[in-house]
Amino acid sequence: MGDGEEEEERYICMCIPDAFPPKRSWLRKRCGKFFPIVRRAWPTHRTSARQPPCEDAISLSARRERRQVTPLLIAGIIAAFFGGAGESPYSDERGGPFELKYGQDTPWWSCLGAIFCHTGPGHMWHNVVYLGVWGLWLEQAQGPLRALAVVVGSATVGFAFHGVLEGSGDTPYVCGASGVAYGLLWYQAAALALNWSEMPLRFFRLALLVIMIVADVVIFATQALPSISYATHLFGSIAGIVVGLAVGANLKILRFELALHWFGAAAYTVLLIAEFATKQTYAAAVGCSLLPFLYGWSAVVTRRQSGQTTVPVGERSRVDV
Repeated sequence: MGDGEEEEERYICMCIPDAFPPKRSWLRKRCGKFFPIVRRAWPTHRTSARQPPCEDAISLSARRERRQVTPLLIAGIIAAFFGGAGESPYSDERGGPFELKYGQDTPWWSCLGAIFCHTGPGHMWHNVVYLGVWGLWLEQAQGPLRALAVVVGSATVGFAFHGVLEGSGDTPYVCGASGVAYGLLWYQAAALALNWSEMPLRFFRLALLVIMIVADVVIFATQALPSISYATHLFGSIAGIVVGLAVGANLKILRFELALHWFGAAAYTVLLIAEFATKQTYAAAVGCSLLPFLYGWSAVVTRRQSGQTTVPVGERSRVDV
């Protein structure tokens, strides 16, 4: 077999034939000019003479995404903290310069604004470090739109279930980006489930997640503090997993993985229904903005699964997620 034929055999095109045009469309040119996130989420593959042209909305091995959401989020948190949005959320007095807290009686946008409010420098810098590690890792591998979806989903679900489980107690208000950080971390579990065969260092990643679970359980059992919202951590993690299952990049789509995509979208919908049922209306309404993305991407993956090419055994590409 010649070099050219061997290169051709190793090349994997995940697209359905003719599903994406080989040239940039007029809409992509116009949108990409003014909105960089749109331009990066709708890429054009770099192809060579030995590879057929392929347009694919998820490029897992040919490039690295530009990181936009996480740096902006971190910059916003630091700016808001030093700008005065650092009031304690554990008193009955709402207020502070920006009212960046989430509670039953806060404005509709507080389920996202509370991400930028922290109770002290230790709280703020701790969350910034975790956001930097897990957010930049995710965004570099899978793009800013997926990172943004995890941020919105983890924040709205985490804060809402704090209101459900702890909102009527001594801590009616909650703030901080820890729920988002947990969501970005546990997105890795969804990435493992969708790309187990192709994932480099998969046993190391799995062991790391298991260690994180054990450490959190031990800390909660032995050193639980009333000032920490464990409900936000738990449900932020759950939201990160289900959003990741719904919209996560999938290199080789198997039938059970297709079911995982739809399960993620359905599980997120169940969480929203629970939020509406428990009167966390604002958070649930904001969280509904993700539904078109979750179900739309699941439909795209379903279409791809029916038309993807067969990958030779031993020649699967690897995904860095």
